[in-house]
Amino acid sequence: MVQQIKAFFTRFVGDKGGSEAWKFRRKLIFGSFRLGVFVILVMLPIAIFMPELQQLAIEAIQAMVGMLSIIVSAYVGGAVVDDRLNRNKDKDIEP
Repeated sequence: MVQQIKAFFTRFVGDKGGSEAWKFRRKLIFGSFRLGVFVILVMLPIAIFMPELQQLAIEAIQAMVGMLSIIVSAYVGGAVVDDRLNRNKDKDIEP
């Protein structure tokens, strides 16, 4: 069962020998994080100085804050799943 779950996740992550998958995930996470921060920074002046677009800007900011929280959750959750699937039963690195 664990091998099937690991094979399922490796298909979507693009595992290249087990050591390169985290680099690809990190690029995706940080790229989408940068996009979310960019949208927030663009929408802040619009929300402040353009009253006719204020509601749209506020909703965009709320959506990006939600997206950023999902990104952080996915990053931490993905690291936990990867750690659990690739744990060496004989040698646990943590004290």
